[in-house]
Amino acid sequence: MLRRRSKDIQSTTSSSGSSFYPHRSSDSLSRTNTITSARSNNSSIMQEKLLEDMSIIDDLYNDFADQVETDFYEVEVRYRDREQSIQDIYASEIEYLALLQHGSEMFEQKMRVQVQQQSKKGGILSGNKIICTDQDINILFGNHHEILAAHRRFLEDLEERFRIWGPTQLISDVFRDFLPKLAMCTQKRLQTFAASVMALDRLMKLPIFRKFIEACQTESAHSHITLMDIFKAQVQRLTSYAPSLRALAQNTDPLHPDYTHMLRCTTKFEALNQDMYSSLDDISRLCDAYEATLIIRESPLLLMENRRLYLRGDLIKLTGSDNSHTEPRAVFLFNDILIHGRLNKDGTVAYRGQIELTTSVARASNTESNKRSHCFEVIATEKQVSSTMAVGGAPNMLFSSGSLVSTTQVSHMFQARSREEQSMWVTELQRLISNCKEKKAKFSATTTIRQSSDVPPSLSRSTTSSSSSTAASGGEAFDLRGKPLYKKMNSKSSTRGINSHEFMP
Repeated sequence: MLRRRSKDIQSTTSSSGSSFYPHRSSDSLSRTNTITSARSNNSSIMQEKLLEDMSIIDDLYNDFADQVETDFYEVEVRYRDREQSIQDIYASEIEYLALLQHGSEMFEQKMRVQVQQQSKKGGILSGNKIICTDQDINILFGNHHEILAAHRRFLEDLEERFRIWGPTQLISDVFRDFLPKLAMCTQKRLQTFAASVMALDRLMKLPIFRKFIEACQTESAHSHITLMDIFKAQVQRLTSYAPSLRALAQNTDPLHPDYTHMLRCTTKFEALNQDMYSSLDDISRLCDAYEATLIIRESPLLLMENRRLYLRGDLIKLTGSDNSHTEPRAVFLFNDILIHGRLNKDGTVAYRGQIELTTSVARASNTESNKRSHCFEVIATEKQVSSTMAVGGAPNMLFSSGSLVSTTQVSHMFQARSREEQSMWVTELQRLISNCKEKKAKFSATTTIRQSSDVPPSLSRSTTSSSSSTAASGGEAFDLRGKPLYKKMNSKSSTRGINSHEFMP
């Protein structure tokens, strides 16, 4: 009975439990499921949006941080580059001053000591060989001390500015104050530079002076530096500032207080270079001409104040009637003459010939006619003098002081290494030949005008009228100095005419 009762209790409990929970309909269950799924979808959408917003914020933060770091890095790099540019200018100025000081100590001061010793020994009257004079030294170095003082002051201003240097420190005013001093010193040196080169060329032909200069170079720690190197540095230093200042301006931040002033200062230095370009180029060609005369041996070429070297190169000269023989030649093209010679092993050139440009014609030679490529021809009209007393001959022959002078055309054929080199030589030759002929024509015209202006017009007219009237009246004729054109004839001579020996000289 107990077991059965227990089963009854269990069945009763189960039935009562099922009646405790009410039965749900299918619609209510579907609505519940829909609400639950909607809530879960909204939650996932919000999470995704939140993650997306956070990602955008992270990206913005990263981009901003990278940009800030990049800006700081660029500013730091530009500041270092600006400081390095100034240090480069400072180091270059120290090196240039050392070169000027070297020229003053190793050459000028030793020359002046020699001059003082010569004066103590009696000078020219002592019979001792004189190296040079005070005037020669002054001509050689020009305003060397003025240039040295200007650059020393500029270096001191840079050093003073470096003592208070900082990121926002100004530097353009130092260059602005230095510019007029540099221009004035360089202009003065350019005016006396040709005289210095001519004096150096004259003194270097004296063995005693040449040995003295060689001894000065040997005693120096910088034996490779010559007097010409000092001279060229005095005028060529001007061109080094504009590129350095341009780099300094590029390395300066546009927001820097000195940026605009640096650009203006750079423009002024570049304008100064442009104004003096032709003078500096002319001086450079004069120096090249001087150095060429030193290496050409046994040459009649003399350095003149208006002689410049425009081209120098190693060419092939074609010789023989058919230009079949070839000879290597070192060729020097000056503004009025072309010189060629054989290059020696020691770097010197053995003189072989020259061509006057005033009476020459240059042209390119084609391959068909010459059977060689990259050739050009210089046809020169040369004079040939033969000792003879004969008069006559061809129309182009003249009789002068017992010599027969004839003109003939001589062809000189040269071969270049490339078509570009051939074109360069032909173009430069034609330009210089044209300049020489124009100068000759102007000189001839000026000489003719000067000769005609030497005779006063009134005197010329009176003489002409007097001579013509006298001839018409049968009287005497006089020249411009009042002398009779011919002697008076007596009655005997009048019957036989006038002989040539009776004319006054």
